[in-house]
Amino acid sequence: MLVVPLKGDPITTVDGQEHIVSGFNGIKKDKTTGRLFPSVYLEGVKDGPIGFDEIREIKRVHVDYDKATGLLEAMAPVKRSLHLPQPNDKITIRSPFNKNEEMEIVVGNIKLSDSGGSFSLRLGFSEKDDNTTWYDLSTILDIDNGMAFDKKRFEKLYVEYFPSSWRS
Repeated sequence: MLVVPLKGDPITTVDGQEHIVSGFNGIKKDKTTGRLFPSVYLEGVKDGPIGFDEIREIKRVHVDYDKATGLLEAMAPVKRSLHLPQPNDKITIRSPFNKNEEMEIVVGNIKLSDSGGSFSLRLGFSEKDDNTTWYDLSTILDIDNGMAFDKKRFEKLYVEYFPSSWRS
């Protein structure tokens, strides 16, 4: 299961320290290697954000950083009221071609990607058989994954991963 750390999540870092996520940061540049990682701020930590690659647990569930997606892969379900769409989930989205139309698609890939500006990320997904068109979370109207979907709760929960133009 692909997940992202959310505000208020208890996490454990690679050094065994426990923290609470205070918010998504965007991209952090590793001082030693120069590599870029998605990152979050932690409550009470003044050293700046930590990269997703430094997180080992979210809500006591082991996670590994997935370089290909920029997300964390949970080894068991992370307890949440709503989850991100996962590969092979059937979802309903607002059509990017006609805002008054809805489309049902099967999710192919989901990943954090550069939204056009430096150090700015957004969470997006593609259709299973089409990796050329990417959609952002704001287009989701329903996720058919066995959980009751509430668009307003979903937006509130994942707002930091929506495109910055949506949040403005």
